[in-house]
Amino acid sequence: MFLDSSGQDYLAAQKIASGSGGLTNSINVGDLFGHDVDGAGDIDNDGIVDIVVGCPKCQTAFLIFLQSDGQVKSTVVLPMIDGSAFFGTCFIFFYPLSSRQFAPISLSYSNK
Repeated sequence: MFLDSSGQDYLAAQKIASGSGGLTNSINVGDLFGHDVDGAGDIDNDGIVDIVVGCPKCQTAFLIFLQSDGQVKSTVVLPMIDGSAFFGTCFIFFYPLSSRQFAPISLSYSNK
C-alpha cells in the first residue's frame, strides 16, 4: 500500500501473490501466504523498504526485495530449520542499532 508523504492518505496498492506483483515463487491456495508481514528496512540499499512475508502452510518465510512500484524485484526463501509446523506465523525484524548493514530477523512457529 502506498501512502502520501504525510502517511495519512491512501494513494495505491500492489497485490503480491503467486504469479502476481512479480512474485514467481509457487504458492498454493491455502498456504497462508501473507499470514504475517513486516517491513525489513532497506536490506539491499536501493532506497526502497523490503518486506518479510510468512507462509506457514508451506513452512517458509520470504524476504522480498521490492521495486519502487511495489512489484517484487527478487526473493530469498527462508526455509524452516527443524521441520516445525506453521513456520513463519510470526516474526520480528530487529532494526540495527549501529552501522551494521544487516539486522537479525526472529522467526517463530506454532505447532497448532
